Amino acid sequence: MKSKMTLALALGASLASISGMVWAKGGDCAPGMKERWRPISQHAWQERMQERVRAHFQRLETLLQLSEAQRPAWERFREEYLRTLPMEGPSEPKTEGTVLERMKQQEERLRQMQQRLEQQRALIEAFYHQLTPAQQKIFDQEFRPYAKGKHHQHPPMMPPSMPHPGSRAPGS
Repeated sequence: MKSKMTLALALGASLASISGMVWAKGGDCAPGMKERWRPISQHAWQERMQERVRAHFQRLETLLQLSEAQRPAWERFREEYLRTLPMEGPSEPKTEGTVLERMKQQEERLRQMQQRLEQQRALIEAFYHQLTPAQQKIFDQEFRPYAKGKHHQHPPMMPPSMPHPGSRAPGS
């Protein structure tokens, strides 16, 4: 019993000492962590998003294995879809003004988002009907794969054959 108590006290003291060291370092428990999460410029954000979108479309094009007859529809879809994407970058939350003014601003942003979604849906519908059933299945899985009901879900950092750590096993 005494050995368990001693072990628990030693473990608690170790955790307290580690917490103190992390606090003394300003919470930077992993080298480079602060630099990785610092705010970026609007221009850098736009470049990063454009690169991610280009990579996503390149991957999708490879997976779809488009025929020569489908290529013009793909090119048209890709170019027009990219024009609908907002590239203004993240905005700071509005804390100035009255609650009514902030709500009006939010309503305007939501209206703009609704218009973009309607444009995108029309583009997707036009392209989707050019695909074979097998290609449609791939498109369903790979296009906007993170928009399946979980807000801001990020892509898994593992092969698609492995389950995402945040997902639950079927039947659980």
